[in-house]
This record gives sequence, structure tokens and C-alpha cells, in this order.
Amino acid sequence: MRRITTDLVSSRHKLSKIHTKYAKITGEEERLYELLPRAVYNLKEALIECDIRGTMKKIGDAYAAAERDFDKVRSLMQRIAELNEMKKELAKYLGERILSPHKSKA
Repeated sequence: MRRITTDLVSSRHKLSKIHTKYAKITGEEERLYELLPRAVYNLKEALIECDIRGTMKKIGDAYAAAERDFDKVRSLMQRIAELNEMKKELAKYLGERILSPHKSKA
């Protein structure tokens, strides 16, 4: 147990004296103010993606049902549009690109 705890807490690699003398090395503790919000936004993005997949499954189920509830399908599609907009806003912060289909010019 001690060995595992020590491995988790300590760094495996050490910089040479020359590198530590001339280079300013920032650790994760010093960058926590920027790493923590990014981790939260990544979690939010993953939750949105799960919600999108679940909603798409509901659309498939509603469309495959015998009575085909088009109003329900329409509201679920609206929900997916809202989730995609939220995902797009998160992508701006995370620095990721969201690809959207282009409308054809015919």
C-alpha cells in the first residue's frame, strides 16, 4: 500500500540540474486553475453526448412504433438541436471544431 501511494504522489522522472536551473517547470498543482474548468467542461460535453445518443434512440423508437408519433419525434429533434448548440458552445471553450453539414447550392 505504501509503494502504491508513493508511486501516485511522487514523480517518476526528475530533470537534470541544468534543466531545473534554467527552465521554469510548472506542475499540475500550479495549473489547477486552468485544468479544473477544462475537466468540468469535458465532463459536461460527455454528458451532452450521452443525452444526444439517448434522444436519438428515443426518436428511432418513436418512429418505429406502430402509431408513429410525429409530434414526439419533432420535439425530440428539437431537443437534439438544443443539445448540439450547447455542445457547440462548449467546443468554443475547449478549442475543438464542430463540423456541420453544408447546404448544397443548387
